[in-house]
Order: sequence, then structure tokens, then C-alpha cells
Amino acid sequence: MQKPQPDYPHEERSRLKDLLYFGRSQRLAILVLLCLLLPAVPLLRRCTEQRETTAESEAAALVDSLYGSRGFLLEAAGESPRAPSSPVRSGRTRPQWAANAPETFAFDPNRADSLTLRRLGLPPYVVRNLLRYRAAGGVIRTPEKFAAIYGMKAEDARRLGPCLLLDDYALPPRKPRTPTTPAPPPAAETAHRFTHAAAKYPAGTRIDLNQADTAQLKRIRGIGSWRARRIVDYRERLGGYSSPAQLAELPNMPDSLQRSFYVAAPPRKTLPLNSATLEELLRHPYLNYRQCRTILEHRRKRGPIRSLRQLLIYEEFTEDDLRRLQPYLSF
Repeated sequence: MQKPQPDYPHEERSRLKDLLYFGRSQRLAILVLLCLLLPAVPLLRRCTEQRETTAESEAAALVDSLYGSRGFLLEAAGESPRAPSSPVRSGRTRPQWAANAPETFAFDPNRADSLTLRRLGLPPYVVRNLLRYRAAGGVIRTPEKFAAIYGMKAEDARRLGPCLLLDDYALPPRKPRTPTTPAPPPAAETAHRFTHAAAKYPAGTRIDLNQADTAQLKRIRGIGSWRARRIVDYRERLGGYSSPAQLAELPNMPDSLQRSFYVAAPPRKTLPLNSATLEELLRHPYLNYRQCRTILEHRRKRGPIRSLRQLLIYEEFTEDDLRRLQPYLSF
């Protein structure tokens, strides 16, 4: 015998009925909620419309702000800028553009403002370059100078050339230059030149190196004021020259100059070796600080120096040092 099957659809309908059934208190709460929401619907709709209007106005302001840069790019590319129509939110349709025809009238390029120059059909970058040229102190005096503004097109220069007002900026005509010949030097100056050239000693002349002053030294060929002063200063520091070969110790002094001098007498000024102070010893060109200290230590420990050979026991002195010092030291 077959068992009866359970009535599942009937149970589902009962469960659904229990779920959708509202009691009296629940129905009253729903009614009150609907009464509160119905007046708020117009207010929500009004807020939505205001938000959409604000978005449209912001989009229009953005389009207007970008129009200048868009027009500048179009003009830089060689196209004519067009003004946008009123923005309308119409899906993906783009705004329409209207062309502006350039005007032609008389103007002063040195005083016209940017709006006047734009009315004449000049591109923004040309207007900017013209204003910068004027701000830097430049003045347009000829149509050629106006056409030379950076970025100026040839057709714009030809179209606006007859409209330029440049009468107030014309330069006065330049006076022709007359060739001038230099005036001849005065007779006294000419005579001084020949006298100065003749003041040099003839070739082969020799003078005493210890007796010549700067005027005599400058009469030697190859010696000027600078070399003459150096020779005299070094002679004072040494106490006198003992040989013309000592000129080689001076910087930038040619060896050929030694043939123009001789030494008739030994140095007239000597340095007392046993009584000179440290400062006096250091003034001599042939003594350095270590040698001067050695001389003072020898005098303090061993007494007066009787001969230069006594200094050879010290490593500070050599045979060449003593040979150079011998004419300038006394005991």
C-alpha cells in the first residue's frame, strides 16, 4: 500500500502568509511613516534640481576659462579661434564655435594696448612679444621694425604696415662723417723721441756696475726703468757687486747684459760677522735663517769667528756659500 505524500506547496503558502502578515500596530506605524515621507518628496526633488543647475554652471565657467588657452593653441597651429556658444548639456555633443574677423584701422604700435592689438588680428604670442619689446625700452620707428617682431607673419605685416602711426618717433637724419687726419705730433715731442733714441750707449760700451745710477743704467740697450731699479736695489742689499756675473741672480735678467758692465773696486760695504745682530745678518741675500742662527750659536759657545773656515764644521755652510760670502764679511 502506497504512503500519502506531504503537501509541500500548502506549507510554503502558509509560511509566506505568516511572513507578509502585519499586525494592527505594524500597519499603523507604516501609515505614519508614509505620512512623514510624502511632504519630503518635493524638497528632495528641488535639491536635486539645484545640484544639477550648479554642475551646469560650473561646467560653463570651466569652458569659458579654457577658451583663452584653446584659442591660443589654435592660433599657434595656424587655425582661427572661434567663440563657443552657450554650453548645453546634450550628451557628448561639443560646443559650436563662431569666427571673429580682424579689424583694420590706424594705430600707434608704441602705445596700443593688448585689446587693440587683438582687434587688429594679431595672435596672442605676437602681442605678448610686442609688449615685452616695449617694456624693455624698445621703440618701433619704421614698418620694417614692426615686421621684425618675433612671430609676426608676413601677411599681417603687409596688411598693417600702412596703418602704422610713426611720425612722432622718426630719428633726425645723421650728419655725414668727414674723414679726419690725425694731427702731427708737436715738434718738441718729436725732438724728445729722437733724443731718447739717441740716448742709448753705442754697442760695446761698458760702465762700472757699482757706480752707475738708474739714468746711466737705462742708457744700456736692453735695460729699462724696471731692470734699472732692480739692479740698484740688489746692489744696496749686497753692499756692492763683486762681479757682473751676479746679475744672473736677478729674475728675467739676460746674460748678455753682463758684457756691458765691469767692477773696478770691491764692495764698499761689509758686514761685521762678530758683532752683527740677527736682523742685520738676515738682511744679506746670501744668508738664510739657519745659517744666521748657526753664526750666533758659534759666537755664544766658542767665541769670535777668526776665519770663515771655522764655519765649515757646520752642515749649514758649504764651500760655495763661503766663497760668495767672503767679499761681504769682516771680522
